[in-house]
Amino acid sequence: MVCSHLLGHEGKGSVFALLKKLGWATSLSAGESGNSLSSRSIFMVHIELTDTGHDRLQAVVQVVFAYISMLHAPGGVTQERFQENKALSELRFRFADKNSPYNYVEKLSSAMQSYEDRDLLLALHNVPQQYDESAIKAVLAELTPANVRIMWSSKLFQGTTSSTEPWYKTPYSLSDIPRTWQSAWTTASDERLFLPHPNPFIPSCFYLIQEPQQQQPEVISETSLVKLWHRANTSFDTPKAIVYMMFTCPEAYMTPEAAVLTRLFIKLLEDHFNEVAYPATLAGLHYGMLTHPEGFLLWVSGYNDKLMKLVEAVLREVVDFYVKEDRFQVQKDALRKDYSNIKYEQPYQTAMYNQSLLFEVKRWHVHSYEEALRDLTPADLQVFKPRLLRRCGVECYVTGNYSRAETQQLGQHVDELLRGRLLAKPLFPSQRGEGRIVKLQQGTSALFTQPGSNPSNDNSSIVLTYQVGPDQERSNALVDLLVHCAKRDVFHVLRTQEQLGYLVFLSSWTNLSVHSVAFILQSTAFSCQHLESRCEAFLLQYQTSLADMTEESFKTQAEELAKSKLEKVKRLQQQAHRDWQEIKHGSLKFQRRQQEADAIRSLHKSDLVAFFKDIMLSRDKRCKVAVHVTGANEAKPQQEADAAVTTPSSDTAAAQIAATDKNLNDTQSGLIATEGNGDVDMQPVMHEDVQLIEDIWAFKRAQMLYPAVK
Repeated sequence: MVCSHLLGHEGKGSVFALLKKLGWATSLSAGESGNSLSSRSIFMVHIELTDTGHDRLQAVVQVVFAYISMLHAPGGVTQERFQENKALSELRFRFADKNSPYNYVEKLSSAMQSYEDRDLLLALHNVPQQYDESAIKAVLAELTPANVRIMWSSKLFQGTTSSTEPWYKTPYSLSDIPRTWQSAWTTASDERLFLPHPNPFIPSCFYLIQEPQQQQPEVISETSLVKLWHRANTSFDTPKAIVYMMFTCPEAYMTPEAAVLTRLFIKLLEDHFNEVAYPATLAGLHYGMLTHPEGFLLWVSGYNDKLMKLVEAVLREVVDFYVKEDRFQVQKDALRKDYSNIKYEQPYQTAMYNQSLLFEVKRWHVHSYEEALRDLTPADLQVFKPRLLRRCGVECYVTGNYSRAETQQLGQHVDELLRGRLLAKPLFPSQRGEGRIVKLQQGTSALFTQPGSNPSNDNSSIVLTYQVGPDQERSNALVDLLVHCAKRDVFHVLRTQEQLGYLVFLSSWTNLSVHSVAFILQSTAFSCQHLESRCEAFLLQYQTSLADMTEESFKTQAEELAKSKLEKVKRLQQQAHRDWQEIKHGSLKFQRRQQEADAIRSLHKSDLVAFFKDIMLSRDKRCKVAVHVTGANEAKPQQEADAAVTTPSSDTAAAQIAATDKNLNDTQSGLIATEGNGDVDMQPVMHEDVQLIEDIWAFKRAQMLYPAVK
């Protein structure tokens, strides 16, 4: 384990730090190749190479063997390094968060195949028990150029291989490692490499604060730049805390170029800070940064004893940021690949993305990002960074084992950094965050269609969104209860009986505090039009099922949902996330789960029936947007009318399914087919005019908007 720890280290002086600095690698991991008994004889170093690193394989491997030679030398794998690694492992074991009992039992039963009962729990958490110098030397003795096997995978080898393995038909080639390479690796050394220093982030104080436990967050200070929320919470008996900092920066999303520059700023911050943050990660401290349309979010979590040390280090990186041209190009290339790879996402992901574009007022398309990225230079980012933070506001939330006084010190420190180092000025009132969602008019029925971006993907997908409205306890309760009652029937009818596809879901959807109900389906066998027609047919069928539901069954389902909302939170992170969502969106309903559970228990079946009719059935009242992403199969001749789709109840359902596409669009007949015990039930429907959306932004500009919550 100590060899894995050192070879897989990402801090200063490590193999990865050097390879990353040279622009040769983007990630590295080291250790046993798997959990099975047969894999424990294989020690693997896995390196993701850049294009430049791909061209320098011999030099990349030489860096690895240069580091291994240091481990052999005096001062390499010492007892002091072992004890530090052991202390970190014991820390993770002692203060591990609660996990699912199911997952825990599964891991225990698997570990029982490899470890004695007396060692089981510590082994499960990778806690070493004693320093065995001879065992460590025995492992190191096997890590030699003579024993190494290299698997080198790349798309660049396509068409150049000489063999094919028999099971998955994967093409490959097998060759000897050149002797000149092995000779160089045997004597490898590199002055740029060095073993890690003692970890400064290991906590030593684990006391719990003695402050009254707050039932919800409260604002404890507010300046023109920083608004500070705090909630003391030691109910989980763990000496940990969590900090969220939302930087509202109007410049961050002003244009597609600005959005891309903000993304590059965050990626380069994380890239440069990784060497500093890696020891903190080993010591149970974690951080992350995310961009969003109002600016960017910083979060930090872990043992409160050293938490502020990491927070201050991250903030210093933000303040002292400068652009390194070589790393800019690496991150620009990585971002370009991220944008390019979106075309290979599954069609249902593309459909969900388009759904968000249709409803969120302030949202640029990824195609705009790709175009904006193309011409950006390091100089552009260097100029943009001070402009990004020239006017800003920070909303900060601290919770867990952190006192009110300590939290106030943090808020003061952030305020001083913004004013003193960044010369930041407060936001104008007109620059406050304004997330807005399109408000569909009653009777709206709109359709946006696009071909799938991956021509080799046969799947078609739809997302049907039925907009409900803004955040209100009663309507929220009705949305959740409808989905809770109907989702099993949706799965049973549309997936099990009609076999429309592997992905069949009915879910609630919340976007900037506006709620909706949505169908999500993906299929290789049927067109988008057919999938939508079957969803509409299901709604008519479910109307009957809902009407026939007994009051007793309704109350049982309502109570099930209410109890699930009141299920006790098991981890500090889970509670902190719930609180932060309320602060971030400005809804501030910190007792939301209890309030919605009470609202659910107050509902009657007649309330749900009326809600279902208005939101999902009534052509005059419902607000529906359909997104279709057509797969490669839809370019082929449609043969659904002849498809042999049967259900357990009767073969006649196959003809009914095939006919439904026609029925849905047959404006003369005014009929739609639904399934009932194998018989085709032709029900009259009110036909609606469907607005075809050709331009997403033109569509949004023509709509009304819901008020901003914050």
